[in-house]
Amino acid sequence: LTEMRSHPNLQVRRAWEKYSVIIMMAATTGLRISELVGLKIEDFTHDFRRFKVVRRVDQFRDGRSVEERTGNLKSQRAYRELGVAEQVRPLLLNYLNSRNRPQSEWVFPKLRGAEGPVDAVHVRARGWYEIQDLAGVPRLSLHSLRHFFASELMRQGYYLEAQNLCGHHDAAYTITQYGHLIDDGSDRRSKMSTLVARTMFDEKSTSSSKGRSKMDDTLLNHRSIFWHR
Repeated sequence: LTEMRSHPNLQVRRAWEKYSVIIMMAATTGLRISELVGLKIEDFTHDFRRFKVVRRVDQFRDGRSVEERTGNLKSQRAYRELGVAEQVRPLLLNYLNSRNRPQSEWVFPKLRGAEGPVDAVHVRARGWYEIQDLAGVPRLSLHSLRHFFASELMRQGYYLEAQNLCGHHDAAYTITQYGHLIDDGSDRRSKMSTLVARTMFDEKSTSSSKGRSKMDDTLLNHRSIFWHR
């Protein structure tokens, strides 16, 4: 992406000022492409550190206008607030302040002379697919960047955050899609057992007045709870 933004051809540079930001925002926010191209300047905070996802713009087909393709999000959960990664924010600001960017209410507008946001078809064909071809890797869908974002959150233990930031309608869907990443072969289970054991083998605790250890008291307490059920 860095090479494309500094390409010797002016037209290529201009295009990749936009496409590179779109691709990096897709990978670091989990936005659907329809949500990305639907972003407006008004959706961002004054410092462009946070933004709200409030609309989608479907790809162009059947001659429909921008107004006809702009609509509500998939579910109520999809309406959410996200942050711009610190590594991506300077590139976003540079693009927004670029003289090559047409003045528009849309964050990623079409070229000069055309109204509305860039079309998702162009982002895929001229941006995402092209950069994969140049890198010599098999083509993946643009939606794979959303999966990448969610997968990385799940790998690092941010299960609830993965659901909320991706705008999934419920937690069950997130677990169904990415649950296999929860147990990644690490010592997570051992750590959980150790965490529970600390309540029983607390070295700083003293024995009870009846001569019982902390472990004895813990076990007796839990047994009494079960007996009263």
